[in-house]
Amino acid sequence: MLPQEMFDFYWVPRKYILADKMPKIKDWFLKEDWVILTQSGSVGKPFFATKGDENVVLSQNAIRIPPADPKTGGYIYAYLSTWIGQTLLKKDEFGITVKHIRPNQVDQIPIPDIDYNKQLEISEKVKKAFELRKQAISLLTEAQEMIYDELGAPSENIFDEDPDADMTI
Repeated sequence: MLPQEMFDFYWVPRKYILADKMPKIKDWFLKEDWVILTQSGSVGKPFFATKGDENVVLSQNAIRIPPADPKTGGYIYAYLSTWIGQTLLKKDEFGITVKHIRPNQVDQIPIPDIDYNKQLEISEKVKKAFELRKQAISLLTEAQEMIYDELGAPSENIFDEDPDADMTI
């Protein structure tokens, strides 16, 4: 997955890797409860990784934030999504044409130390929202497959492979 694809509601894998052929690739897999930030372009857009994302390999051009306490990853995501978090993320962006931030800049952003139980409550709401998003995507996929079956049409997007292919069905 490329960083900008994290925000596509209906993301479909287009490339695959053989993890056993690339030993360092294991560091690129998403991990549950991690917050992922775009590093360039639309700087600092956060994404929250759930258990279902652990089989996704994300480009190295993203900043991964493993929370010290995995139970509070959603809280960190929620805070970095606020206007305050976004302002802090973008205040030191650099680059003339394409804006960038570095991991060490993110490390220096203070995360408010609110009541731990409130952090857990916020984190659970974020986790539930992302899990519901995954369920919605699954239901959309199922609905599309039903349409393809009913029409007797191929389920894969034939335009992805060869846009100039003969479209005769």
